[in-house]
Amino acid sequence: MKIPKKGQLRSRRFVYMCVANWFLHLYVFAMWPLLLAMVQANALPLSTLAWAAIAFAVGMILPGPFVAQWLERRSRKSVLLKAVLWMSIPPTCMLLFWHHAAALVAAHALQGLSFGIAQSTLGTTLVNDILLSRERTRGDVHYAWAGRLGIPAGLCAGCVALLHLPVQEALQWSLVLALLAFLCIGNVNVPLKAPVKMPRFTLDRFFLPSSYPLMLTMFVGPWLLGRMVGLHLTMPLMACMTAGVVVAYVLQRFTRYLWPQRWHMLAAYVLLLVAVALHMAGTPWADEVAALLIGIGTSMLSARHLLDWLVRSAHCQRGTAQNTYMIAWRVAFAAGVSCSLLVASHIGVADALLCLCGAVGYLMWRRRPAACCKPRQR
Repeated sequence: MKIPKKGQLRSRRFVYMCVANWFLHLYVFAMWPLLLAMVQANALPLSTLAWAAIAFAVGMILPGPFVAQWLERRSRKSVLLKAVLWMSIPPTCMLLFWHHAAALVAAHALQGLSFGIAQSTLGTTLVNDILLSRERTRGDVHYAWAGRLGIPAGLCAGCVALLHLPVQEALQWSLVLALLAFLCIGNVNVPLKAPVKMPRFTLDRFFLPSSYPLMLTMFVGPWLLGRMVGLHLTMPLMACMTAGVVVAYVLQRFTRYLWPQRWHMLAAYVLLLVAVALHMAGTPWADEVAALLIGIGTSMLSARHLLDWLVRSAHCQRGTAQNTYMIAWRVAFAAGVSCSLLVASHIGVADALLCLCGAVGYLMWRRRPAACCKPRQR
C-alpha cells in the first residue's frame, strides 16, 4: 500500500494511533490506584506496589532486544494487536489471585512486557511508517504528548473509579480502555513491509547507548512524578498533575518560538525545584501546588528531551532513540515509586540536588553537542 504524498499529520490513521496511545496509557496507569486499593483491602505490605513498579519496568525492557526481529519478519499490525490482547490478561489475574502479593507483582510484569511490545510497535515503528519523512519529528512529538497526558489522567481515572465502584468492578471496567485502543488500531491500515533478515538479538529499535547524557538529565522529571505517586496516590493530587500536563502542552504550543529552548528547560528545572521545596514545607495546599508544578515541569522536560533524542540521532536511529526515551522514562518513574515506598519518604534534599544536577548537566551537554550524535535536520 502506498502512502499518499499529502501530509499525514491530520489523517485519520495518525489520529487513531494517537488516540490508541492515549487509551493504552490510560489503561495501564489506571491499574496503579486499583492495585493500591487491593493491597490495602488485603492488608498486604505497601512494598507490593514498589515491587510491581519494578516488575513493570523490567517487563518493558526484557522483550526489547527481540522486537526488531519480530517486526521485520511478521506483520507489524498483528504483533501490536496481539500485544494489546495480552495486556487484557493482568486484570483477570489480579481478580483471581488478588490475595497474593506475588501474583499481583507477576501480573504487572506481564503487563509491562506486553505494554513494552505495544509501544515499540506502535510508537517507534507504525507511526513512522505512515508519516512522510519531513513530518516524522512533529508527528512523534504529537504522539508522545498523547501518551504523556494519558499517564496522570489514567492515575486520576483509577482514583475516580474507586469512588463509585468496588475494586473488582473497576478492574473489569478498565478493560473497556484496552478494547477502545484495540478498536482504534484495528481501524488503521498500515503499509506492508517486505520481510528483512534480522538477528534475533539486536539493539535496533531498543537502546541507543550514545544518548546516556539525556537519560541522566531527564531522570529527575519522571523520578519526582513517581515519588509523588508513591507518596500521595489520591484523586485531587492526580487531577492537579493532569492539569499540569495540559498547562505544559499549552505553554509549549504558544511559547516555543518566543523563548530559546534552553530557557524552557531551565524553567522546567526551576518548577521542579519549587515543587520539591513546597512538598518539604508541608503547608496547606502545598502538595496540590507541588503536583501541579511537577506535571508542568516533567512534561516540559520530557518533551524537550524527546526532541533532542529525535533530532540528534543518527540516520535510521529514530525508532531506537524513541524507545530509549521510553525506557529511560519508565525506569526513572519506577525508581521514584520504589524509593518512596522502600527506602525513605522524606528525602527532599536529594530530590533538590537531582534537579540542580540535571539542570547543570543539560546546559553542559548543550554546549557540547558531540556528547551525543551530531545534530541533523530531519
